[in-house]
Amino acid sequence: NWAEITHAILLPPASDSSSMVSNRVLIVCRRYDTGSLAAPGGDVPVETFVWDRAQPGVVSTQVVDPDRIDGSDELFCAGHVLTAGGNVLFVGGTEEVLQTIYGGAFWGQQMTHLFMNKQVPYWVYQPEGMPPEDSPVPDMQRSRWYPTAVRLPDKSILVAGHGFNPVSVPDSAQTRERCDVDDVAGTVTWRSYNGSLLLNNVVGSGCGITSLVDLQVYPRMHQLINGDMFASLSQTEVLHFDACPDTANPDRWSMIAASVHPAPDAATVHYIDLTPETRPAEVVYTLGGSVEGRHTLASNRVRRMDVSTASPAASTWVQMAVPQLNVGRLRLHVVVLLDGSMVAIGGASKDPGTRVETFVYHPERFAPPGVFASPEAGWSYLNPHAHERTYHQVSLLLPSGEVLCGGGQGISVFADGPDSALIPVPPWYSVEVYQPFYLFQTNRPKITTMPEELALGARDVPLGVKLRSTSSGGETRVALIGPGSVTHAMDSGQVYIKLKFDPFTPALDPEQETTIHFDAPPDANVAPPGWYLLTVVNAEGLP
Repeated sequence: NWAEITHAILLPPASDSSSMVSNRVLIVCRRYDTGSLAAPGGDVPVETFVWDRAQPGVVSTQVVDPDRIDGSDELFCAGHVLTAGGNVLFVGGTEEVLQTIYGGAFWGQQMTHLFMNKQVPYWVYQPEGMPPEDSPVPDMQRSRWYPTAVRLPDKSILVAGHGFNPVSVPDSAQTRERCDVDDVAGTVTWRSYNGSLLLNNVVGSGCGITSLVDLQVYPRMHQLINGDMFASLSQTEVLHFDACPDTANPDRWSMIAASVHPAPDAATVHYIDLTPETRPAEVVYTLGGSVEGRHTLASNRVRRMDVSTASPAASTWVQMAVPQLNVGRLRLHVVVLLDGSMVAIGGASKDPGTRVETFVYHPERFAPPGVFASPEAGWSYLNPHAHERTYHQVSLLLPSGEVLCGGGQGISVFADGPDSALIPVPPWYSVEVYQPFYLFQTNRPKITTMPEELALGARDVPLGVKLRSTSSGGETRVALIGPGSVTHAMDSGQVYIKLKFDPFTPALDPEQETTIHFDAPPDANVAPPGWYLLTVVNAEGLP
């Protein structure tokens, strides 16, 4: 029953379990249409899969909504986000019935689905025939195709991005909306929609005009430490919350003016460094994408933006002194490893003349400055993956330190010309696990005692570690990593937060426990409440 993999979310420990360990991944696939025009997808309801790295040969299947067999709850091209309680909210997606009726256009839908992360998980959905206002997961106000969902400091969810429904709501792409999730009751409440409150600013508003035009399809969005929201696609903008004097329009977008810009469709990765004595450092990288004006040509561009904590909209992108990828990659993914390095995975390009597609099988790794005391001068090739990993591929870090990589269209990466038909091929159905170099080292540190929860602003939090190192200098660091929640080269929850800790003297016996006292993130802007991976790197750079 497998189909084209389009979403993968690292699941935290189940909310009804006392375990702090979870190696489970929620995998969502697109149903390949084999049915009639009257019933796209046939009479098969939408299914999702839970794969456990601890039991790699077992895949459990779960129907999203057993009431619907017509594809109307298809999660293809939906947005998703981990809630504060560790459940998964899905918003929007493809309305398959309207897509068929209107000649293949990818119509957006308003539906909301909530995956309850229990030991025996289940989906909360809107049963057929139930009025949306009575549903535990009521519809969004707008139809959205390729939307992005981001968890905010107050635990609410911001949804922004493309809406494709030109008949009834042509301005969906220019709107945003917010909801609150009750992770215990399994309910979703959309905040009141009164027009301009949730609309992007329009002509005549107290905040002036803003675009968001270039941020329509899966905008790459990240929560910034000053409370603003960063968004990027081919342009970059910052959403200022509660920053507008017009009470009817409390939020506003500001364009980041820059002489250089990221390549369109570039993947993004977010780093925060809390160790500087003066003020935290915040960096956003963009990797790859397409050459402007040439949708099929892949870029090897890497851009770095050092975020101005006082005024993010005043930040600038730089390309000089930032190592570029060894090869151009369009529709790639980027994953942060346990040691803080970033890895670019997959991607492809197509020659516009010969229409020959070139797939990139070798991932590349880079150790960035600000994380590593001795950053690397360039990108290093890693061992290749077995299959083409391009559009719709998913890649994310597992708690084991491994990287899951799966899906991706092996052919017809680009929707142009007669060969753009989507025909299932083996890579769509396969998943690979990459084992980084550090898994083969014998002197890796081991966390022995740690808190189950961190209070924001907590100081001198004790952490017991067998460092297996006699030095406290070098690359020693403590960090939080946001768990992966990825689709279409976009993962707004992936963040690397380098934490401050007190000087310490390591145990003389590397097998004895050393206690490190570190400081938690100062507030919810830096780390919105939710689940994180905790990682320690010893002086030899091993996590």
